[in-house]
Amino acid sequence: MSGASKFFSNWYNFALRDETKTLARLAIGTFCTSKNMDKNFKIFPYSFQGSYEEENRDQLFADLFHSEEVLKDLGCVSIINSKSKSKKIISMEIETVPCTLLSTDIFDRIYDRGIVLQDGTIRKCFEEYVNDIVIADELRNMLLMEESDNYYLYEEMERKEFLFRIFQHFCLGGSLNQYEDNIEPYFLMAKTLYKDLICVRKTGTQKKITIMSKVYKVTVFELFTQEILGGLALSKLSLWIDLPRTPVW
Repeated sequence: MSGASKFFSNWYNFALRDETKTLARLAIGTFCTSKNMDKNFKIFPYSFQGSYEEENRDQLFADLFHSEEVLKDLGCVSIINSKSKSKKIISMEIETVPCTLLSTDIFDRIYDRGIVLQDGTIRKCFEEYVNDIVIADELRNMLLMEESDNYYLYEEMERKEFLFRIFQHFCLGGSLNQYEDNIEPYFLMAKTLYKDLICVRKTGTQKKITIMSKVYKVTVFELFTQEILGGLALSKLSLWIDLPRTPVW
C-alpha cells in the first residue's frame, strides 16, 4: 500500500463510456437492489486519452479525482462547489490488489469444510454482530470472525485476491442485512462481475490465458483549508479501479 498527495495536472482527461448495459450488469444491478447495496455499489466505465504506465499511476488517480465529471458521477457535488473556497489537496492510499485467479476453485474449501452443504445450503449458527453486520451463518462467520475455526481456511494473500473480495462483498450485503440461504447466488454474482470487469488474453506460444488487468483499491482523502472557517476538512472515499493494460483511445 502506498500513499500519495498530488495536485491535478490535467495530463489525463476522462470520459464516461456510453455503454449499453450488458445482461451481466443488469443481473448484478437487480441483485444489489434486492440487498439494498445499490446506493453504495456502482460501476462507472471511463476511457482516458493516452496509455497507462505504472510510474504515472499516482498522477492518473490524482487527475481522476480532480475531474468534475467524475466527481459528479460519484455524487461529490459539494467537493466541486468547494473548489472556489479552498486550496485543495488530494491525498490517496493506493493498494495494488492481487488479481491472479482464473477459476472459482478457491471456494471448494467451503464445501470441504462443511460450511456449506453439498446442495449449497449455508449452515446456520448463533447470531452475533460485527460492526452492525449480522453473523447468522457459518459463511459470514468464516469471512469476518478471526476467532472462528474456519477463518484461517484462507490465508491473508488469498483474502486479498480481487475475486475473493468481490465474493465477500456480495456475501455481506447491504445495510438491511438480507442474506441468502444458499451460496449459489453469491457464487454467480461474484463470477459474473469478475468476468465482466477483468480483461484476459492468450499469451505465448502455448496460448496461456493471462489476466491483463491491473486492479487497485484507492482510498481518497480530500484535505483542504477552508478560508471562511479557517479549519481543516477531511473526507474519505474508497473505490476499486480496474485498469486495462492497453490504451482505450
